[in-house]
Amino acid sequence: MTTLIYLAALAYFHLPVSQAYQGSNTSILCSADNRQIVDNTTDYWPYQLYKSTNATPPYMGITTSGEPLAEGVIFLGQNYRPGTHAIKQQGAMIMTDTSDLVWSGPSSSDVTVSDFKQMTLNGEQVILYWSSVGDQPTEGIGYGQVHILDSTYREIYTICPDLGLTLLPGASSPCSADLHEHYITESNTLLVTAFNLTQADLTSIGGTTDEWVLDALAAEVDLETGAILFTWSALEHVAVNNTQQSMPSSGTSQSVPLDLYHMNSIQSYGEYYLINCRHTFSTYMVDRAGEIMWSLQGQTGGDFGSLPTNGTFSWQHHTRMINESSTTALYSCFDNGNSNPSKNVTSYGVSLRLTLPPNPSNPPELVTSLWDVNEQVYSWAEGSLSQLDNGNYFMGYGIRPIMKEYGPNPTVEGNVRWTAQFADLNSGHSYRAFKTNWHATPYTQPTLIVSQSAVPDSLSNCTGSSSSSFLIGYVSWNGATDVTSYVVYGGASEANLEEIGTFPKQGFETVFAIPSNVKAVQIGAIENNGTSVVQRSAVVTI
Repeated sequence: MTTLIYLAALAYFHLPVSQAYQGSNTSILCSADNRQIVDNTTDYWPYQLYKSTNATPPYMGITTSGEPLAEGVIFLGQNYRPGTHAIKQQGAMIMTDTSDLVWSGPSSSDVTVSDFKQMTLNGEQVILYWSSVGDQPTEGIGYGQVHILDSTYREIYTICPDLGLTLLPGASSPCSADLHEHYITESNTLLVTAFNLTQADLTSIGGTTDEWVLDALAAEVDLETGAILFTWSALEHVAVNNTQQSMPSSGTSQSVPLDLYHMNSIQSYGEYYLINCRHTFSTYMVDRAGEIMWSLQGQTGGDFGSLPTNGTFSWQHHTRMINESSTTALYSCFDNGNSNPSKNVTSYGVSLRLTLPPNPSNPPELVTSLWDVNEQVYSWAEGSLSQLDNGNYFMGYGIRPIMKEYGPNPTVEGNVRWTAQFADLNSGHSYRAFKTNWHATPYTQPTLIVSQSAVPDSLSNCTGSSSSSFLIGYVSWNGATDVTSYVVYGGASEANLEEIGTFPKQGFETVFAIPSNVKAVQIGAIENNGTSVVQRSAVVTI
């Protein structure tokens, strides 16, 4: 039976002496988690407020079975959709699996973000996300740029590839990268999806010789120069009658072309490219000459032979393949099972063991068919599936603002260990969602706010007073993952600051009490229960 987690907005605890900063004359100052939860409005999904930042991340509704979860933080790229309760903040954000904010990225109501995740570049952890640039006339594809940040959150690359596309009418953007895929290869290049408006012969599916279509492109980009190293056109290599899209009875037009392929995933796999097209139910292995080596079709199996029971898929997203041996590989995808928002079709996390090269006499073996029997989520678009370091599986349900962590040995019920909802079902979504080990020390300073005010209730049990004999400080450090405590420096002026105490980091923003006889305050951040300050805030004078 699952247990609902009620996350305390103002939890208080004392830091064990063994974890305290070992400075001279150190005392432990009163402190508490200062998160405030706004859940009394009919306009917005519940969100969180702080004193030291204007970030307003969602307050996730969480259930857990109590079984072990994987370590890591959660990457969301939340966007608006019309619905009953709006989301308060749109943009990239990192959160814990207990709904604490870790990092709030750039946020704008006018800019869509997508595919926010952690990857490796030149052997180092980085994060990346796509953002829209210019006018975006339609939902489902986009034109924009890719941002790559290092583990201090400095933006080290901003990639705006130019593929010479013909854009949809009403679109205006200098950048060709589509919103679906942005993948750093083992060669430290970037793979992106793109969509080109063109005309094609659709007589084989009931159209004419010059119907308007969207051609799906895969492109490899040099990060240093922006040069296009490789392009692959689905229209040039996949027959149009492979599409699962129906030809409109009225034909097509420039403003309403037929989206034949809808490429949404690319992965480098050795010297090859694994390319997925949602609208053909197929994933293709493509060589560097552009030739298709094999295809895996979600209903027929393609070159691999019949798929196992519960191992079929359709309208799929986020295809990935992991090499297991010289003759086997693990293939996975988020199986939407549907593309019509008016239909209720359960979505699954499917993974198959493939024999390579394909051999129909040795067809794929089912590894997972993940779903929650107690909450069958109907996700008709978007979504992701990944296996975590401890063997658990993490699913982001795309157009539905739900995430689930499954155990390593799924049963028919899915062995669900954790579920979170971060928006109204029709008011917010994250194209993909990931849980990953991410460690970051921001290049920015911690943010410190100090006020002369009454001691808040969360600190009164510690200070023994609600009088104004204390200054109240609020500190956060956007993006810091490993801070365990803060050192407080105070004095009559900035010129004569001395250490006056420490307190444990609690939540994203910690509120703490400061003796009121100081006129200048600064804090220093301690990571991993260490003894050295890694970064200080600006000095605040009172």
